[in-house]
This record gives sequence, C-alpha cells and structure tokens, in this order.
Amino acid sequence: MGAFMFTEDMVQTSIWIITSIVGACMCFIMLVVIGLVALRPVSRHHLDRVSFRIIVYVLLTNMVFGIVSTNLVYTGPSSGWRCGFTMWIFQLTLQLSSFLTFSIALNLQLVVVHRVNGQQMEKFYVTGSCLISLDGTPYLMFAGTPVEMIMNIYPGGSIDPQDIQIGSQLLWLLFTALGETIASLVVFIYIIKHQLRIRKILSFNNTVQSQNGLSFKIPVQDWRDRYINKYRTILIRIVISCIISVAWVIDASIKKPNNMSGYHFMMASQLLYCGRPIVYALLSASDPSLLSAIKSLICGDSATISNRQNIMSHCDPSSSGLGPNATESTQINVELTTIHHYDGIGKTVPQISSFPTSQSGEIGNIDITSLSIDDNNDHDVLGVENQRSDSSSHIEHDNTNSEEMQDEGDTLRRHF
Repeated sequence: MGAFMFTEDMVQTSIWIITSIVGACMCFIMLVVIGLVALRPVSRHHLDRVSFRIIVYVLLTNMVFGIVSTNLVYTGPSSGWRCGFTMWIFQLTLQLSSFLTFSIALNLQLVVVHRVNGQQMEKFYVTGSCLISLDGTPYLMFAGTPVEMIMNIYPGGSIDPQDIQIGSQLLWLLFTALGETIASLVVFIYIIKHQLRIRKILSFNNTVQSQNGLSFKIPVQDWRDRYINKYRTILIRIVISCIISVAWVIDASIKKPNNMSGYHFMMASQLLYCGRPIVYALLSASDPSLLSAIKSLICGDSATISNRQNIMSHCDPSSSGLGPNATESTQINVELTTIHHYDGIGKTVPQISSFPTSQSGEIGNIDITSLSIDDNNDHDVLGVENQRSDSSSHIEHDNTNSEEMQDEGDTLRRHF
C-alpha cells in the first residue's frame, strides 16, 4: 500500500454545502417562529429578556454565516474583490456569533452573581461584539486571501500565513470559549452555594405546630429557588456552547492530514464547523423562554374559550341549582386576599361571605360577573375557614419580604 497523500480533490464540498444550507434554513425558520410568537401580547412578555434578544442576534448572524458558507464553495481567488468581500462576511459573522454567545454567559454571571442591570448592559454587549469583530477582519476586504496580503506587506515571506489566522480568528475564538467556560463555572459554584444556604435556612425554619393548625414561616430568599431551577437549564445550554466553541477552535487549527485517519477527522471537523447554524437553531428551539411563550400562546386561547363557557354556565339559573325550592343553606366563610405571582402581577380575589347550598347539600354556583375586584398591595395570605371543621391552616408572609420578593423576581426575569 502506497503512502497517503492529501489532494484537493479529496475535499468533500458536498458536506460543506449541505450543512450550510440546512443550517441557514433552520435559522430562518426559527426567526419566523419567534416573530410570529412575538406578535401576540399574551406571549410577547415571555420573550422580553436580554439573553433571548441576544439569541435572536445569534440566529441572524448564523443564517448569514450559512448563506456565505455556501457561496464560498463557488468563489475563488480569481473572483477578485468578491472573494475578499465574501471571506470578510464569513469571518465577521463567525466572530460576531462567538462574541454574542459569550455575552449570554457573561450576562448570566453579572445578573445572577453580581446583581448588575442586564438591560443597561445589553447595548454594551452588542456594541462590543460588533467592534471587536470588525477589528479582527478588515484585511480580507483588501486581498483575495490572507496569503496575498502577507506577500504584499512582507515580500520576504518572513511571517507564516497561519500567524495571521491565529491572530485574526483562532485567538478570539479561544478567548470567547475560555470566557464562556469561566462564567459558567462561576455561576455553577454560586448555584451550589446558594442551594446549600437555602437548605440550611429551611432546616431552621421548618414547621411549627400550633393548637388549631399549622403555621409556616417562609424565608425571604426562598423565592430564588424558582429562578435557580431555570438557571440550571440555561447553564447546561451554555456549557454545550462552550464545548462547541472549543471544538471549532480545534477544527480551525487542523492542517492538511498526513494519513487516512487524519482525513476522516478533518471531514468530521468540517461537518461540525459548517453545522454551527444547525446547533444554534436547535439551542434556540429549546430555549425556555420560547417554549413558555408558545405554551402561553396555545393555552391562553383555549383558557379564554373555557372561561367564557364557564361564565355562561354560571350565569344560567337553570343550571345553577338555585331554584325556589332551594332552602336550608349552609354558611361557608371564605376569605381570600392578594396572591402575588413572580411576574409582578397581583390580583385581589373578593371576599365571599357565604355560598348557598341546596337540600342535597351541594354548593350552588354564583354569578362571578357581579363581583368587584380591587387592586391592593397586601401580603400573600390564603385562609379558608369552615364552620363545620375545627382545623385550619395559615401561611404567613412578611409584608416587606413579599414586596421584596416581587420586585427582585420581576427585575431578575427582565434583566436576564
């Protein structure tokens, strides 16, 4: 068997073309889906996050990256300035995508760990990514290939063309991958420490038995567990992005293979390199904010129809069971006050003194459209008292703590 020799004919351009086209189409489809979901007010607020807007920018840059990657196959040095312009767009979108992905990990650390306002930092993320990306790739506008530029500036050929590739592409990709890894580790350690602290607090603030019921004292920091659970999935997605970034750095540093195993490895790395739009499209499709927006869009419409049907049935006297023969009603006192959700929306449920019941003992329906709902800022209390029962339960929240929980939760959701 003769020695292995790499030739240009062995380059499988079909892998490059197919993955680039599929990735560009997937990014376009995801952008259309996000646009349709954002048109409806019921689902739009789920997408009002800094990191999700950056994901949209990443999808846009990767769609352009996939289109330009397909064009590179049919563009050679003989094309003149078109080759240089195409190569410049290719490198620009590659680096811009890497810096924007790093901004997501950086924003997670700044908001969660350091309490920085993510909305105020958003413009710095986008502007900084654009400036650094533009700074590293201007040479491709003035030469068909980096080798031609090197020969024009250094006629003696004292600089290796790979040095230009390292300084303009590989070094920045390595920095972004390293930054994503460090930011992910910082947030991961913070989450572990926070959960240990919460468990310690809950162990000292467990249930206290009273004579007629149970009383629970919920700590102020307990609300953050809800956001920590969301950070876990986001952190996993960032770790996947870090692994892919490191793989792209390894791929870009591969030289011509000297054996068949190296050739197969190069083909696999090329598949990964051109398939980055596919990876980002899949990551955006599994984003928790987008899934929540789609769920609210679907369930919101069905819930509206169901509520209308329930209201109509409650307003029908024939189906309410409250006829002239309904006597011997039983008094059931129900006291409900404000229940604050973590999205900052508070609604007050009116106090209902009694529900009439029929002779069979069934509680009749009432007309809920006649009840007035007033907004206030009371603390979260849900108490149900039944005159036939001797037991009751009560959940107490401090008023100041509840307001702090509401403000902090809404701030984190929007800034991140």
